[in-house]
Amino acid sequence: MLRQELLDSMSTLQGKFDSALSDAENYSDRFVSLTEDFKASASNLLQELSASVASDDGQSEEEVESSLVATLNQVQQSFIKLVNDWQSAVEKQSKSVEFRKQMQDSLLVYVYGKLKAGKSSLSNYIAWGSTNPDAEYQKKYEQANAKLVPQYVAFEHNAIKNGDAFNEAVKLRKFRVAATEATSTIQAFKLPGLTWVDSPGLHSTNKVNEELAKKYVANSDLILYLTTSASPARESDLKELLSLAQARKEMLILVSGSDLLYMDEDADGNIVQEYHMKPQATRDEQKEYVISSVNQVLTENNLAPLAQERFHNISAFYAERHPNEQDAIVDSGLSRLFTELHDIAQKDGVRLKQNAPLQNYLSFLNDCRSSDFAAIQQQLKLCLKRLEEQKFEVKREANLTRNRLIEHAKLSIDKIFDELRQYRDQDNEEENINRELPCLLNQAIQAISADISKEINRIISKVANNVAVQDIKLSTSLNGVSTFKAEMAVHQITHYESGSSGGWFSKIAGAVGGAIAGTFVGGPIGTIVGAGTGYAAGSKLGSKSGSISRDTITVKAGDNFSQIQNDLLLKCGNEVGVTFDTYCNKMISQVLEREEMQFKELDNCLRDLDQKLLGLIAEIKQRLDQN
Repeated sequence: MLRQELLDSMSTLQGKFDSALSDAENYSDRFVSLTEDFKASASNLLQELSASVASDDGQSEEEVESSLVATLNQVQQSFIKLVNDWQSAVEKQSKSVEFRKQMQDSLLVYVYGKLKAGKSSLSNYIAWGSTNPDAEYQKKYEQANAKLVPQYVAFEHNAIKNGDAFNEAVKLRKFRVAATEATSTIQAFKLPGLTWVDSPGLHSTNKVNEELAKKYVANSDLILYLTTSASPARESDLKELLSLAQARKEMLILVSGSDLLYMDEDADGNIVQEYHMKPQATRDEQKEYVISSVNQVLTENNLAPLAQERFHNISAFYAERHPNEQDAIVDSGLSRLFTELHDIAQKDGVRLKQNAPLQNYLSFLNDCRSSDFAAIQQQLKLCLKRLEEQKFEVKREANLTRNRLIEHAKLSIDKIFDELRQYRDQDNEEENINRELPCLLNQAIQAISADISKEINRIISKVANNVAVQDIKLSTSLNGVSTFKAEMAVHQITHYESGSSGGWFSKIAGAVGGAIAGTFVGGPIGTIVGAGTGYAAGSKLGSKSGSISRDTITVKAGDNFSQIQNDLLLKCGNEVGVTFDTYCNKMISQVLEREEMQFKELDNCLRDLDQKLLGLIAEIKQRLDQN
């Protein structure tokens, strides 16, 4: 097949193409909606967690690295990166849709490959029948082929040294052919039914050029990948071809430069350049090597190998010098390339046109899924682990604090009773103690309550920020506290009066008798008091004889001072423990359970988005299988 016949077949195909962008645009809208909902929910949860999770101030460097705050920061950074990556991908996808809208009435062929692989020369030959047409050639061509004059367009440009200027191809109506960085623009020409895109070279010294080449390749209906005959199917070529195959792109692989340049003389003795095809055996050997290398990489990655018809040795320079010689065009390899392009366009052109936008969007969704989903989910698991560790540590500290507060409360009660001892055995003992005890007890309760509030605040601050602990008041009050009461005993003392002096026996007898009487009335204290009074009576009895008289006295037999102290120690200790446990454990549980729930909600948001993206992917695959 000659070049002219290929162009004629493309012209007949033009009317068969229908727009296939609506499905891709619909999926794009759904993706944006899904990601926006996720971004809003996840952002809110992350903000709440950032405000809630306690800071790591005061911790050692080692503690900070393994803290919940540090892990949460990693989640936030990964989330920001994920959203930014999606934003860039959406912008790139939007450009792709706009790019395809301009090409929806033609088969979009994208010429792709390494720097200096001969892409621009082949492109110029397809457009004009010349690898580097000058203005005079173009003028003559237009006169002879008015309906097949290529129309040039440019899409994006990198201003790099030695590169072409933006719209240069539009102005010159050809692609620059040079030994250095020539193409730095995504540029194309259009013929009826065909859009041919020339791209910057891969593995360029200018990385921006390489990125530009990769940005638009996904939009193609068909890729022509050029690998030079000087070093075919190098490792870098195989890597790019694998990536394209994984994206399910339609490809033809061309071994360019399958020719040799000879210097010769024409009939007038002028030195001229002559191109000859490399020996057939050499071309076959190179082709077999490329087929073997490419298919090995594909099969190793569980991809179907490419048919031999998808590989061609070509020389645009040789074909250019023999434009109407059928045998020469066949020998150049371009005849078989044209036939393959014709068959693809006629048999699969409409299908490719329908599938390319969906296939492109499928790759886009897979890229979005493979970004940082797994990393964020792993970080969220680590956050939950850190939270569990924090819960254990803070409860351990709370238990130690509880015991310390109980001991401190007991010391406060003991101090109260130390102060009250000054009123013991005074005339107004009961009145003074019962007046002072409520005041001192209320002061102690306030101080103990303040200590509990302070300690709970300190502990909660280790797990959460901005959590206000209400002022805690012990339930201990004066209700139920016994009134101080002293127990009094009444004693009678007998006096003997006589005129004669008594001996020591009368005094001793009086003391013993008084002690016995005192014991019956007032216990041990009564014994002491009775002994004293009996001794006095015995003295009188021994000194005088005659009349007997009796006196009544009241003495203190005991009190409930120690009992009240012990009761308060027990009651206050119990209530400090119960109050601390009630408030502290409740708040720890509330704070940590809320944070745990927020981490799980964030994980659920991510899982839900992933499932919805998988649903979109499955839907697109089903649609592709139906086409």
